[in-house]
Amino acid sequence: MRDEMKKAMELAALPPRKRPVLLIADRDKLAEMTTRAEIYPWVAGVLDVYKQKVWWNPTGYLTAGFYEAGEDLYTETSAVLREGNTSEEVLIARLGKALKFTIPPILLAPSIADDAFRFDHLKSVENGKFYLLHPVAHDHYVLAADYPQRVLLETHAAFVDLAASLGAKSVKLTSVTTTESARGGGLKLPLEEINGVLGITASFDNSGGGTYSHEKTFNRQVLDPHVPEELKPWVETDTNLRSMANLRLRNGITTDRVSISVASKFGIDAELLAKIGDKEAAVSAVYRAAATSSWHFAVEYHPL
Repeated sequence: MRDEMKKAMELAALPPRKRPVLLIADRDKLAEMTTRAEIYPWVAGVLDVYKQKVWWNPTGYLTAGFYEAGEDLYTETSAVLREGNTSEEVLIARLGKALKFTIPPILLAPSIADDAFRFDHLKSVENGKFYLLHPVAHDHYVLAADYPQRVLLETHAAFVDLAASLGAKSVKLTSVTTTESARGGGLKLPLEEINGVLGITASFDNSGGGTYSHEKTFNRQVLDPHVPEELKPWVETDTNLRSMANLRLRNGITTDRVSISVASKFGIDAELLAKIGDKEAAVSAVYRAAATSSWHFAVEYHPL
């Protein structure tokens, strides 16, 4: 336990950019996850039944006739790893390689996770789950499955508060784009699913184009345009918000166009988010939309 605590403290002392992804897992769970990740592409290739399902769910890629054989392979291989002397460092490296992570995950035991970092207080830390660094609170990690929706919501709230503090007269959503649509994926369903996340109402035509009914208006502020202390971390870490603040404060602009998104916050890109999302199919549409979308707003300010 003392060695584990020392490791946790060393991790906490690392710069945030060097620890964007945590895997909370004990050794047995790590062995199971590594086995699942490594046999998944082999079984999928041999049986030619690959489907876009959660990678640790065997029913997602094995038909009924092959389910038992796949489970036998998993059970045997997993037992070898659990009972063998393969180090945790080797296992986590193999897991990252099997999942083709662009950022190596950092392993942390569930028993000491709360001593090193903060997690959502309403949820217990879960064994065998990935957690992503919060873009602003650098000692706080968010469950990967909740990350896109959570950070999109918080970024939007920070953006609206910043607009008001800078003297905005109105903020209006003009369009939403997503990399899913750029690759030929469905744009309509994910964006309809995510409407409720930001409290935005949108209707879509057959081509995926949207009509948005989301506009906020503000009275003239008593204070001069400024960046409140509680929003400075957001401005410092988000390029679009920083540009928004600088243009208003230094150039006195009266109109602006600002985009917000989840991708590329502290090196956590949309591809990585897609790989570690672990929601069921119905929720995955919301997850993917939040992870890959950009929300474009028109801002009009009161004259200085």
